[in-house]
Amino acid sequence: RTMPLNPKTALEILRKLEEEEKLRISVEL
Repeated sequence: RTMPLNPKTALEILRKLEEEEKLRISVEL
């Protein structure tokens, strides 16, 4: 699929990734 990402979707994806990272970090601690 080559769908152009609009800024809104990109931001949502980045937020999801950040939340997953935080969860992973908190689990590791």
